[in-house]
Amino acid sequence: VGKRTFVLASTAALALLLGLMMRVTDLNMLLAVGLPMTFVAAARTAAFQTLSSEIVPPAMRGALMGLRGAAVQGGQGLFLSVGGGVYAEYGFSPFLWLT
Repeated sequence: VGKRTFVLASTAALALLLGLMMRVTDLNMLLAVGLPMTFVAAARTAAFQTLSSEIVPPAMRGALMGLRGAAVQGGQGLFLSVGGGVYAEYGFSPFLWLT
């Protein structure tokens, strides 16, 4: 299976799992949906990083990785800072819609 196909298939799987996550009612269901979602997300990220790093010249790959890391950290910080207030007001479901 090619990287592009894998990224697209894993994105579809994540969309399905996120839809199921919205219907989680107990711990067993959370484990049954959350664990596969975690593994698919990690595999998708690795494949996407490999695919995207191949489209830049080799001399710029280090800069791409650094920029990607900074963007991920900044995005997580922003999401977490806003997320505390959203969770307190509306609960967990808005996060599932955003992702």
